[in-house]
Amino acid sequence: MDYRLLGKTGLQVSKLGFGAMRLPLVDEMVRFVPNAKVRIDEELAIAMLHTAFAAGVNFVDTSAFYCQGGSEPLIGKALKGWREKIIVSTKNPDSGQDEKTWWRHLEQSLERMDIGYIDLYHHHGLNWKVFQEDVEPCVAKWMEQALDQGLIRHRGASIHDTPENVKKLLDTGLYEAVIIQYNLLDRQMEEMIAYADEQGVGIITMGSLAKGRLGRDLPVQDIQRLIPDGRWWSEVALQFIWSNPHVSVALSGMMSLQDVKRNLASAEGKSITSEQRQQLLAWADSYPDAKPIACTECGYCTPCPQGVNIPRTFSFYNDAAGMGGWEAARRGYQRWDGWNPGKKPDACIECGECDDKCPQHLPIRDLLCQVHRELS
Repeated sequence: MDYRLLGKTGLQVSKLGFGAMRLPLVDEMVRFVPNAKVRIDEELAIAMLHTAFAAGVNFVDTSAFYCQGGSEPLIGKALKGWREKIIVSTKNPDSGQDEKTWWRHLEQSLERMDIGYIDLYHHHGLNWKVFQEDVEPCVAKWMEQALDQGLIRHRGASIHDTPENVKKLLDTGLYEAVIIQYNLLDRQMEEMIAYADEQGVGIITMGSLAKGRLGRDLPVQDIQRLIPDGRWWSEVALQFIWSNPHVSVALSGMMSLQDVKRNLASAEGKSITSEQRQQLLAWADSYPDAKPIACTECGYCTPCPQGVNIPRTFSFYNDAAGMGGWEAARRGYQRWDGWNPGKKPDACIECGECDDKCPQHLPIRDLLCQVHRELS
């Protein structure tokens, strides 16, 4: 396993990080069912984490509300016997001005994982507006106090914003590391990744496989033509990120032991050459984006008060667009209630709760109307 310096933190981190947002469930069918209670397959999840740890992965990223709050306790169980070797990254979802709530989230994270400190603690889903309104006047002070008390070792932020606003956040000097979306099909942050590295800010990438598209949806013949040595798209996708010298860790959300083993093989595999990187860039620039709705299926917008299955709705629409199967999609849409969990988008009453929660800042209400209009 290769290790890289995480900015000025001094931490040596494995280039592959274990993203714990989508841990395996006992019943995968309920993952995005509105209001359904999910239950992590603990035996499998711990086996996956231990397999990764034993192979040299020393960076795990979670959050207070991943898997409906079940991710952190699971990580805590997996850390038994491994704590001193693993760098733990988690996030505080509260960016408001209630100090007691913010501290309660931090204390709960420590309790759930049964650890004395958090290596890297993030503002979750940060953007420039939230920074100005809440972080700068309030939350930054609480982070500093947590540092002084030894409850956290380093400050970070997971950021969803424009490149221009990301630069503003980096220029505050508050963050030692940031989590930013970056993959072969989404390179809008490439300049900011280089800028952050120049400032000594460690770069952790999320969305490495572009919501799975770089793992399962792209034509096999394309990768065989570009890199004819039998590699999978998912392997090349990670190798592309690691070929960027400014990136320290590429997170991958692993849902099965096969995912773990495949990603470990990628980390130990042959790096792509500079020529192959240029070929991949040329391919990506010419590839028609068949994903008209930029939903990552993170599920942050759920649950919908009306029971609309928002992630599944957008995934269904994007799949239809990618395959050009509009007639079949419209037939499937008519039978939606018979085989899909959750209601169709026409149940939306435009309350706006989902728009406020979306880290991609998608106009969800408008998009739901668009999907219903085009598929009905």
